[in-house]
Formats: sequence, structure tokens, C-alpha cells
Amino acid sequence: MFVKIKRIEILPDFKIKALYDCGVVKTYDFNALIQNHKAFKPLGQKSLFNQAKVDCGGYGICWTDDIDIDSSEIWYNGTTTLEDDEDIFNYIKAVAEESEPENIIKAIQEVAKIKGYNKLAEKMGVGRESLYKSLSGVTKPRFETIYKILQALGLRLSIKPAEA
Repeated sequence: MFVKIKRIEILPDFKIKALYDCGVVKTYDFNALIQNHKAFKPLGQKSLFNQAKVDCGGYGICWTDDIDIDSSEIWYNGTTTLEDDEDIFNYIKAVAEESEPENIIKAIQEVAKIKGYNKLAEKMGVGRESLYKSLSGVTKPRFETIYKILQALGLRLSIKPAEA
């Protein structure tokens, strides 16, 4: 999956909020990179960090010719911001289109945490522990479970022809 960054917002404490072309918003904390990786140490200067801009084409964020970060790093390791049902739809849809089952389950788990396992389990008609266990990563959830979670989130599964 390759999603492109549409725009960014520089936040306090060396964080950046990235809006992707699919409508998903991710927040990425650069502190660990700045502290642990020589190439990113110069970004510890706020004046340089604040010069961040979206790379040409949306493939990443850049500061100088030597310092940049790929959009997929932020996508996979950033924190997803889900403020409403539309955000949830955009996120699940974008991840589902990449056709990596592990990432779909991870995205659904992230949504379940944000929405609350208790509330989601209640809508599904299952126990909280059962839902949590299904999404824990210890075992793979059954298709029926994923289907019920999507329904509880107000989403519907649909099938379309694969693009050539």
C-alpha cells in the first residue's frame, strides 16, 4: 500500500500531524528518531524542524536534501486520529484496499480501542473479553467476528472487481 501525504501540521514537542490523500490523519512523534539516529539529530533544533514540508508528490516529508522521511513510516508507525465515523470509514477503507489481512486486523483493533471494547462488544452482542481476545493478535479472528465488528461500526462489507 502506498498512500500519499496531502499536507502536514507541525505540532509542539517535535510531532507532525499528516493528512493523507485517503482522508486519514496520522500523528508522528519524532523524538525517538532525533535522539537515537544520527541522521535526524539536526531536527532537534526547532528552527529546522519547523521547516518541514511535504515532499514533491506526497511521498514523504523533507527538511533538507539530506533529511527526509517516507510517508509509509508515518503511516505504519504514527498514531491514527479518528474523530468521527467518517474518519473511521476512511481509515478502514484505505487499509482494506491494501489487501494485507494483518494490517486490516490491526486497524480494526485500533478503532476498537478508540471506540471502546465494551461499547463495541455490546453492539455486537458478545462479551468484551471475547472481542478483546479476538483482536489481541494471539489468534486470528474469524471472518464472522470481523464482519460483526464492521456492522457494529456502521460499516458494510462490499466486493468489487479487482483492478487490472
